[in-house]
Amino acid sequence: MNLALDIVENGEYYFSDVELNGVADSWVAEAKIYGPRPGFDKLHITCRLGDFLTPMFVSEANLQYFAPLMNKIADNAELLL
Repeated sequence: MNLALDIVENGEYYFSDVELNGVADSWVAEAKIYGPRPGFDKLHITCRLGDFLTPMFVSEANLQYFAPLMNKIADNAELLL
């Protein structure tokens, strides 16, 4: 399943094309990210039995920045898978 998700975080807008595979509580997402944060263009996100196996980030700030995207993907997975 493909999703197009847009996010505003701390006043910055970014857009993501997401390929989502799995079921509602266990899924894998490949996200291509377009936006202002340099150094990030792809994220691989895994959720197993409702818990994120969080991607590795250089800093807590980057994790917090992308948390809304991960949550939005999880919400869509719950509704659509």
